Amino acid sequence: LSSDAFKFLQSHKSTFDVIYSLETVEHIKEYPKFIQLISSSLRPNGIFIVSTPNKKFSDLFTGGTVNPYHVHEFYTQELFDLLRQIFKATPKLYLQRPVNDRHPFLSGAISLFFKPSVIRPQSLGYSALDDIFVVQKCH
Repeated sequence: LSSDAFKFLQSHKSTFDVIYSLETVEHIKEYPKFIQLISSSLRPNGIFIVSTPNKKFSDLFTGGTVNPYHVHEFYTQELFDLLRQIFKATPKLYLQRPVNDRHPFLSGAISLFFKPSVIRPQSLGYSALDDIFVVQKCH
């Protein structure tokens, strides 16, 4: 029902201070348009928070997308670049369920099955099962 979201966002230009999209963008075929509409719906200096599974781990654990409802899963850099392009600002990355990059399969499995979900700022040597980006709309 992305058309409903698109209609809603198109009718609410410069309305919101914060928009949070939790595990949504990977379900939308026209994801660049969705993110552009979110940008348009934010007031100047508004903040967009978006979380999504990290495609790196879908590839690692299953060789592809497991969830049949995911239209497009994102690699971390791919979504970072798209947000930077649309918002004209550098997104901040937070790691949900962090994974040690030296042992991604083992660390990822432990994070997925045995540890409570943790969110921490991006750090060298780590990626995450889920990425959370925070980006502020420029004036």
